[in-house]
Amino acid sequence: MTSPFPLLRMPSVALKLIIDSMELNSLIALSLASRKSHSVIKAHHRKPINGRIHTSRDTPLVFSFSGHSYVFSALDFDSSIKPSSKILEFITWEKEEVPIKIDPVDGYLKAFKIDEVDGLRTFIVYVTSLLNIYMLEISFCKQSIWLVDWVNSRQEGAPLHSALFVDRKEELSEEQYLHILRDCTASVKKWLYTTAPPNFRYSEKFRKIDCLDIIDGKWVTIQNLLTMDGIDICLESSSLTNTDLNVFLKHWLAGGCPRLKFFLARTGTVNILEVLTDLFEDAVLFEQRRKYTSPFRFTPRLKHGYDIQREDGVTATVSDSKQGCLVIVVWPETTYNDFKPL
Repeated sequence: MTSPFPLLRMPSVALKLIIDSMELNSLIALSLASRKSHSVIKAHHRKPINGRIHTSRDTPLVFSFSGHSYVFSALDFDSSIKPSSKILEFITWEKEEVPIKIDPVDGYLKAFKIDEVDGLRTFIVYVTSLLNIYMLEISFCKQSIWLVDWVNSRQEGAPLHSALFVDRKEELSEEQYLHILRDCTASVKKWLYTTAPPNFRYSEKFRKIDCLDIIDGKWVTIQNLLTMDGIDICLESSSLTNTDLNVFLKHWLAGGCPRLKFFLARTGTVNILEVLTDLFEDAVLFEQRRKYTSPFRFTPRLKHGYDIQREDGVTATVSDSKQGCLVIVVWPETTYNDFKPL
């Protein structure tokens, strides 16, 4: 039977070029038009792209892709709702066909007669299979903590680059917070943008991670800090003392945390003279403004501080602020390409 879409009757080489040049929203919409269009796109799309997943309490699922302005969203996971308008296609999930449609008003892809967990899995499997890609980043909420483990289990040998918990209003149990910190595996970046449970403590060694950003880091002890191996380490709030920070600085000078390029701890009580105890002989004061961009794009304002050099010649600048924040930056500045297509 002849395809109703002239595009699908083109020679293979030309078809591949066209498919790779199409906007992803058009490509995904076309894949839903028929099983033939789906199979053709799946067979010919090979352009490397980076996939990101965002979930929140208000938005069950959002796909975004580097190099593309389009955000692909899936909404309305409700097993009690029946489709009220024409269904474009069915997605198979657990051997059951799930009806879907593209909303004519907002352009979102919507699923019916399926709960949220199965809905998330359905769309992730559909899109990653269609586009022949891995997901590199997930930002998630309390209800979707499981998603990080599930995606990592599907991408054996290609773990997520980034796992970002970004809902500051969520209250997590100690077990949930510990699971995110210890078990939500990411090879490059981890953010914990939520309040830690009361009296939370962590006694294990930190996993090696390039970028660690913790908004509520008052539970982080100097013992925790000395086990970290990161490039950018950011504690948006911290209970570390000036003595603790002095110990960490000496740790770096002795070769500890060797990959460090940026460190921030907002304690509210920083005294840079105490932080530099026993180190003034090798410290050089600076009072002019300096610009610095860390590998993960933190841009601290360095108005004054001290330069201090390690035995191997590597120089760090130690600076404080009126807001009680200590910053350590290591020169020279470097960039980090944290999303290389897989």
